[in-house]
Amino acid sequence: MTIFKLNDFDGNDQDIDLTPADVLFIAGKNGSGKSTLCLNWARQHPENPILLGNRELSIKGSAVDITPNDINNYLGYVAGEIAHGDTTRTNRSNHNNQDWLSVTLGQLDSQRIYYLDQRVQAHDAGLTDAAQKLKQKDPIAQINQVFESIGLHLEISVDKTSTYMVKKDEFDAEFGIQHMSDGERAALILISKVVLAEDGQTITIDEPERHMHRSISSPPLRELIRRRPELTWIISTHDVALLRDFTEAKLLVLYDYNGQGWKYDLLENTSDIPDEVVDGI
Repeated sequence: MTIFKLNDFDGNDQDIDLTPADVLFIAGKNGSGKSTLCLNWARQHPENPILLGNRELSIKGSAVDITPNDINNYLGYVAGEIAHGDTTRTNRSNHNNQDWLSVTLGQLDSQRIYYLDQRVQAHDAGLTDAAQKLKQKDPIAQINQVFESIGLHLEISVDKTSTYMVKKDEFDAEFGIQHMSDGERAALILISKVVLAEDGQTITIDEPERHMHRSISSPPLRELIRRRPELTWIISTHDVALLRDFTEAKLLVLYDYNGQGWKYDLLENTSDIPDEVVDGI
């Protein structure tokens, strides 16, 4: 169980208890403090990954161009900014910029190489079942499986220079991932962050509709939640239709934020959203 503290207007706090497989949506009008709350909770639990809501999704290139040491340094810097910085929401270094995306690609590649090495060792030792299980942990295989399950006809591959290529059903030739469409690239980043999350973590996704149309965002969210029941999910959104796609989820409605706390309601599900909430969103 993970406990998140939520203050009201009078400074009183309530514990929001979430356990693995729980999905909590946060909804409210502009200015109600959704992104501020997501960052506040990220500070309470800095071990958890957060996908911020800004929509800068350009990738430098398709080849991994960052070392493991650079990855650790960058992640440490961003964690420090989230924990202590007053400009986390506005400082470009904390958002989905090219450096941040290079780090994500580098993390994928490190995990891919690790599980490939473990699989070879298991195979050489004659541990066929173990080798097969390790094959399923390959992050690229997992990404491709999600693409297939949600009807995105894409397949990611990696060549010997750690260059990430994509093939679409309707084209014979492969092309670098930096040439994917905005929606496809956003789906890749979302799926990658979830694949990279460690068991027991809470993953926060701030406004997925800013990156993808609901026809693209809803299916991968549902598929990823199904695939990773050991994760806890916090999703901030303006999209009422997205809420109605997840009627079994909990809903935190934010009405206002006064700089100290929030006016809010916590609902056990999203199946019967009050009309005034829908109008406000």
